[in-house]
Amino acid sequence: MDGDLGDMVASEPILSRLNHKFKHTHITWIASKKYFAVFENHPTVDMQIDQKYTLLSYLLQKSNPFQHFYNLHLSGFRVDEMTGIAISNTKADRLGIDLSNYYDHHNLLEIALKLCDLEIEDAQPHIYLDEKRFDIPFEKPYWVIHCKSNAGFRDWTDENWHKLLSKILHQWDVKIIEVGHVKQT
Repeated sequence: MDGDLGDMVASEPILSRLNHKFKHTHITWIASKKYFAVFENHPTVDMQIDQKYTLLSYLLQKSNPFQHFYNLHLSGFRVDEMTGIAISNTKADRLGIDLSNYYDHHNLLEIALKLCDLEIEDAQPHIYLDEKRFDIPFEKPYWVIHCKSNAGFRDWTDENWHKLLSKILHQWDVKIIEVGHVKQT
């Protein structure tokens, strides 16, 4: 998945399910190197390959050097900048999952499970951190949120986030940490 950070985190539960399905298999995750930290300490990810160009997804689909290859892209979502070739996903197309409807019927994890031929389940992602200590400037408990996507049409307004966060802070005694970034144009 040469995807966005949130998509990769949401898809994390497929890794243990694939490992179980194929009896402790070797798992290679292909993504932009800037996202390697997401899975560098994951116990089921054996290797990560830097996808410098979106064209790599296209070429891997054509040659498929793996015993099992699961493409988590949706057709037309990524276009290679150099060649203009749009990445397709025949599995997603067969399932009727495309850019116009993927939020209508499934969440990101459910889509990843369907694309990997796994049963839909409600699962929470796990992030495996390194052992480096990071001091947070306040005591627990805290919640981590990610408010902005790389596709603005998917975002809530700042006003809606403010309303939700106000309710959260009023109901629970937690601190809020926002992570992620907004793509600059």
